[in-house]
Amino acid sequence: MTEREIPYKIYEFYRNNPEETDREAYLYEVYGDVKREAHTKDGILTAESCPSGFYILWSKETSMKEAFWYWDEVSFEIGKRIERGTYLPLLSVSEQALENGEDIEEETLQPENTQEVFEEKKPFPLEEIGIAFYKQNIQADILKKMLCLVYTTNQLPEEKNHFLKMLLLREVPEGQPYYLVRTEHGNYELCIQESGIRITLPESQDFLQELSWDQFGGLTAHLAEDDQIAYTEDAETLEQQENMYRLLPWFPALWEEYTAILQKEDSFWEEKNLVQTDSREEAGDYYYPEGWLQFTGGDKSRYQKNIRSIRILKILEQEERNATKEEQEILAGYVGWGGLPNAFNSKRPEWKKEYQELKELLTAEEYAQARASVLYR
Repeated sequence: MTEREIPYKIYEFYRNNPEETDREAYLYEVYGDVKREAHTKDGILTAESCPSGFYILWSKETSMKEAFWYWDEVSFEIGKRIERGTYLPLLSVSEQALENGEDIEEETLQPENTQEVFEEKKPFPLEEIGIAFYKQNIQADILKKMLCLVYTTNQLPEEKNHFLKMLLLREVPEGQPYYLVRTEHGNYELCIQESGIRITLPESQDFLQELSWDQFGGLTAHLAEDDQIAYTEDAETLEQQENMYRLLPWFPALWEEYTAILQKEDSFWEEKNLVQTDSREEAGDYYYPEGWLQFTGGDKSRYQKNIRSIRILKILEQEERNATKEEQEILAGYVGWGGLPNAFNSKRPEWKKEYQELKELLTAEEYAQARASVLYR
């Protein structure tokens, strides 16, 4: 398999394999333990893959920048780009240089050339439209919560998209409701059809975008995973809305579809945990791979590393056993709480979900110890 074929193979695999652990294993299988270099006039880009992920090094004269991406982070980013439909088009000159070892022409890096491309065709603000649509037009928190829970399951995209279609086609008998979506780029009109979503810009007769349910479902999945579809967590409000919606003729069928998907998700995890328990083999001492660097990503990514490690540790304590090799890899990703003060700040709305999760996960003593380790700036 050539370097140029790899993205297409990954795209095909992701479309047919929704399980995250399978995807991560496939990425390592495809890239293997290989070191790649791209030489440009501005410096040298080195990418070295290993069982844990990618080690990236950018060097220019006497300066260097380095980072480490775990396979789950690489897989998550690839998955998001595939859902958005932007993964394969992003094959760039630098990626071709990694394959051929060629110099990148300096003109491809000039900002004025990039500006000319954007002037020819402005990007379609699909993500912005999606965020505005769910904020402005799906007002009931219970519906947005149901949607987010469905799209963060491991069930088939077809089932999720069918639920989305049922929800959006719910109110108009002829099946073509129109929604006005206001964004910074203009006021778009979304027509919900049996075949998908038709997006027009009333002030421009030439503008037309038609998305299939698979494409709009991919956008919805991305927004749900990134917490871009906001809803209240207040139990009383959600219960009141649920009771109100149960009086509407279309809601019982939607609720039945919703509960069926969540039941399948519960069965999925029960079966997976059973298989993991039966096939589990404890590992010996763990050694960090050569060239390993502690993860230096964003705050929320580091927070998730800590949460995954804590959950594994609690399982090991409960079952009174040593960690498996896979669990050791997760535990090695723990980065501590020193640089994550927002996780303990109840007044930061963008961290509300994480704050509550951490309070529920740790005992009072564990929480106090973790909070005491924070370095407040």
